[in-house]
Amino acid sequence: MSLSWDENFRTLKEQAVRHFARGVTHLVFHTYTHNPQTDRRVPGTSFGSYIGTPFVRGQTWWPFMRSFTDWTAECCAFLERGKPVVDVLRYLGDDLDHKPDELEYFPEGFKNDYLNADVLFNRLDVKDGRFVLPDGMSYTAVWVPPSVALASATRMRLDELAAKGGRVVYGTADDAVAGLKPQILSRGTRDPTSDSILWYHRVDGDSDLFFVAADEKGFKGEATFSTQHGEKTLALDLAPFENRLLEFSAGVAPSVQPVPSVPSISLDSWTLSFPSGWGAPERMKLDHLVPWKDLPGVSDEGRSFSGTASYTANISLPHSPLPDSTAIALATAVPLILDLGEVRDFARVFVNGHEVAALWAEPYRCDISQYVKKGINEIRIDVTSTWFNRLAYDFNLPPEKRKTWTIWTVGNVPCLKQNAVLRTSGLIGPVRLKSRKDLKNVGH
Repeated sequence: MSLSWDENFRTLKEQAVRHFARGVTHLVFHTYTHNPQTDRRVPGTSFGSYIGTPFVRGQTWWPFMRSFTDWTAECCAFLERGKPVVDVLRYLGDDLDHKPDELEYFPEGFKNDYLNADVLFNRLDVKDGRFVLPDGMSYTAVWVPPSVALASATRMRLDELAAKGGRVVYGTADDAVAGLKPQILSRGTRDPTSDSILWYHRVDGDSDLFFVAADEKGFKGEATFSTQHGEKTLALDLAPFENRLLEFSAGVAPSVQPVPSVPSISLDSWTLSFPSGWGAPERMKLDHLVPWKDLPGVSDEGRSFSGTASYTANISLPHSPLPDSTAIALATAVPLILDLGEVRDFARVFVNGHEVAALWAEPYRCDISQYVKKGINEIRIDVTSTWFNRLAYDFNLPPEKRKTWTIWTVGNVPCLKQNAVLRTSGLIGPVRLKSRKDLKNVGH
């Protein structure tokens, strides 16, 4: 990923999710850029001017790093349990001069691993009709695509394994899985073109572990999982690249909390506050949400603001969603979900002074039930953008007038060019409060 200074965890999550769904189980953060000065201009970097994503403390989103790395750690720990469940070994061939296309077509609901000549001749065997490896992995079939070149010795080895009861398929990807039961079947109801989900399956003892996620379209529908204990079907409602870690064991299926649906109320009026020193107004009233670059009556410098600004609103609830007894509050509270809609790019949610959640990717929503009370409630959302817009503004100024600093080398960095177009940032919304109870009498 080339540097743009518009990097955010939402897009990094997309990359991580796609790789987790292909079997990657361990992420490495490569090269922390050393910036020893604490009294210099941000974001600062001593590394290349157009390489990678700078994970440096000068980033606007540095306070969100813990949330992001906690998520990656949780996914990696889950995906390193047990062993993968993979249907087919795809033979790479004897005359491979480049890596295979990782996006090559393979039927939905199935997985394949690559097989090279070394493993074919030295490690692969057949037991009880399955291809097995010394580490415990096993496969239903070996697939040889039509384009693969085979030496005579290789064909003899494949024939030898077939004679021992292994299923060797010469043909298409569909031929390779013919007659096999899919590991997962998904049926979307939101969009007929979005029936599939991203997934990976592992087995740990008597537990089946499924990493599942939506693609860029999101997913709403049902998914049926093939497990050691039979088929299990769950209803899923996933925002783009939202994921679930599902564990099925004997007699136990994971529960997936549904997203509360309408009725809902919309929060439109906000007070927006910016920190001083960056050309933005200290405080302004908004009767509807717009990106910072489109704020009315604000200077070019103010509309180019990068960093953290606060949105506050008061909302009146006619009753408390919590019962009077604190002891049973968590068990019986009415779910009250604050859905922020679109955010660019990070948000911390506070209700009545209590921090509720740090949100850094879709869906930007959280349960605020424990924090609200009957009567007036203050909702504050601290929204953090990337550095892109401020760097773009400063690049049009003489160096001595700039309030930011990085390696000002014009290369492939889009914000370090004259008259760069500002990116969308801020709370875009719509912001809605959703509950299973009727909220028609709630005002704000």
